[in-house]
Amino acid sequence: MLSIVIAQECDANALFALDTLVTGVAARKNVIEETMRRQRAYAAYMDAQLCGFLLLHDHFFSYPFIDLLLVHPSFRRHGIGSALMRHAEQQVVSGKIFTSTNTSNTAMQQLCERLGYAHCGTITCLDEADTEEFYCKYLLF
Repeated sequence: MLSIVIAQECDANALFALDTLVTGVAARKNVIEETMRRQRAYAAYMDAQLCGFLLLHDHFFSYPFIDLLLVHPSFRRHGIGSALMRHAEQQVVSGKIFTSTNTSNTAMQQLCERLGYAHCGTITCLDEADTEEFYCKYLLF
């Protein structure tokens, strides 16, 4: 059974390890720790095993922004990413939420579209080799 919780200090090493496994580098430790301190890091567990996590920030023009969504490769295509994004949407009190992904990440783009996010822009200078695609979803309360 899938459970999504606010990531706690005891989850930190598992989150760092998953980030390193998926990205190949351990460069986001500080971002993960800071988001955890603000209680905006959400960890997904399947039968007591970390299978993914999401970081939510409010720094995108004062709107909530899904800054990072990672799912363990063994758990992909099992609804973990969708569940984490829906959970993040439930934490939002404003009328919309944003996220972004690289142009090369077609799986994330398809996930955004399936969940009702609309493409709202592209930035070409963040990652010279891979543009960033931005998405927005209007939330109904």
